[in-house]
Amino acid sequence: MRYVVLDSWRGIAALLVALFHFNVASVFSFNALTRHAFLFVDFFFVLSGFVISYAYAGRIGSGPALSAFMLRRLGRVYPAHVVVLGLLVAVELARLLVSLRVGQGTAFSQGFWPEAIALHLAFLQIFDPVYVQSWNVPSWSIAAEVWTYLIFGVVCLVAKRWTTVALATLGAISAAVLITRSDVGIGVIDRLAVFRCVYGFAVGHLVWRAHRSLAVSDQSTATTMEVLAVAAIGLFVISAGHGALSFAAPIVFALAVVIFAQQAGGVSKWLTRPAFTRLGDLSYGIYIVHIFFVTLLNLAVAQIEKRAGLSLRFANPGDVTMTEVVRFETPGAGELATVIYLGVIVLAAVMLRRFVELPASAAINALASSGVARRA
Repeated sequence: MRYVVLDSWRGIAALLVALFHFNVASVFSFNALTRHAFLFVDFFFVLSGFVISYAYAGRIGSGPALSAFMLRRLGRVYPAHVVVLGLLVAVELARLLVSLRVGQGTAFSQGFWPEAIALHLAFLQIFDPVYVQSWNVPSWSIAAEVWTYLIFGVVCLVAKRWTTVALATLGAISAAVLITRSDVGIGVIDRLAVFRCVYGFAVGHLVWRAHRSLAVSDQSTATTMEVLAVAAIGLFVISAGHGALSFAAPIVFALAVVIFAQQAGGVSKWLTRPAFTRLGDLSYGIYIVHIFFVTLLNLAVAQIEKRAGLSLRFANPGDVTMTEVVRFETPGAGELATVIYLGVIVLAAVMLRRFVELPASAAINALASSGVARRA
């Protein structure tokens, strides 16, 4: 069974995270919901726990099966990660080459440290509070998920029929660590990132265990529950931010996953339309590639400021996650730039999926399957 509606929600959440990182002032990217949209990463973690448990719980019973599981998961996330990282490195090298030619310096830009590349390739950047802020910053969550996949696989292999108990325990410990150690709510992206992911993933696993017994057959009741879930998520994200309430994010998103996993209401009917399901297919590409275009924008703005003598970047002291914002004087220019940005990243995600994600994943899945067959 494919949870099409949950995939559609993944696409919507990916767009919201992309808006969160877009530093051009507009009604789309600078409102209470968007400025706290980093919390939708915790929706990804809960959804991963749900979907991965559905697909693999009870199937990882040997070392070869664990290896095949990790190979498949890496095949899903790693190729696009490497391609986008390569694009960012290429852009920075091009900028550096131009700077060398005009005698304006030989240093890499702030946040683009060459020594961090190896950490990003190995998904180790989350263990360094400085280098996690370099290159493709949102890839911290991909790194956290990869390590959580390994934890899940080992738990399935070792705990066997006690897998749910073990994951629930790890989730509770992770939540406790976050609550006692984080001073930015749940919004940590470095050394506590794996705890954040394990917490959400474990909640997702528990939702998977419970959701079949919560079926709703009446469409009007399901629609009411779905509308209330959407309203609750919006109100929660707007209110929580980096405060103590944010620690409840996996629980709130879990309730939404329980409801929309039924795929029974009017909202779900809308979310099964091709536009939304396609967006769900593109969600990973949208998430992994959007910072590349934010980087290009920032380079372009810097050149415009330098050549035209304009000031387009301004301090943004009211937002701890974005200290600088681009503002255009022309009315509607920010909104137009945002629409173009979203269109471009969706198009880039289409290209990534067609030429990188699907062929690489198919090849690696075939390799994983043949490896398991040889060991069977």
